[in-house]
Amino acid sequence: LKACIIPVAAIEQHLEHMAMEHDWRSVNVIAEGVASRLAPQVVVAQGLMAGISEHHMK
Repeated sequence: LKACIIPVAAIEQHLEHMAMEHDWRSVNVIAEGVASRLAPQVVVAQGLMAGISEHHMK
């Protein structure tokens, strides 16, 4: 094992056409794809839901 990818994304609204966790799920799919190409040297940790979307705070 050489590295661990920790996916981080915001949880924010995307109106009715997308789920609130769209960004978080997308970054996890990307991280899993990268790790699968670099296995077994790279693994993926549980993603973190963090961040601020200031444009939604008004």
